[in-house]
Amino acid sequence: MKTVSDIISGRELYCITVGTTIEHTVKFMTEKNIGAVVVVDNQNDRRLRGIFSERDLMKRVVLPGLDIHKTRIDDVMTKNVAVGNAKESHDVCLETMKRIGSRHLPIVDGDRLIGMVSMRDLLQVNIDEKDEEIRMMNAYIHDVPQSVL
Repeated sequence: MKTVSDIISGRELYCITVGTTIEHTVKFMTEKNIGAVVVVDNQNDRRLRGIFSERDLMKRVVLPGLDIHKTRIDDVMTKNVAVGNAKESHDVCLETMKRIGSRHLPIVDGDRLIGMVSMRDLLQVNIDEKDEEIRMMNAYIHDVPQSVL
C-alpha cells in the first residue's frame, strides 16, 4: 500500500506566505491551476499557518465584498487545518478528508510542510490498486502465468 510520501514524492510544493494579498494569491492559484494553496510563515521553514481554497475565496472574500488588493491571506484563510502525515497510507488521509469535508490535505513530516494531496490524487491511487487487483484475479482465474502479464 502506498504511503502519502510516495504519492507526493517529486512534486513541486505550492505555498504562499502570510501577509500576501488576495489578489496575488488568486493570480498564483490561477497560474499554477490549483484549487487550494497552503499558507506558510516563510518559504524556508515552511511552518503551516493555514490553507486557502476556492471555497474560501467565494465565502470569505467575494460574498462579503472585500477588497482583493488590500485584504491579506491571513485574514481569510482557514487557520485550524487538519493535516496528514507523510508516513500514513493514502486510505488514512482519504478518511480524514471525508471526515472534515475537505478536498485538499496538507502533508507534514513532523512540523514541516512537505506537500499537499487532493481528493483526486487519493482516489486515483485507489483506482490503480483496484485495477491491479482485478488484473491479478483474472490471471488467477484464467491460470495465466504471471511472467506472461
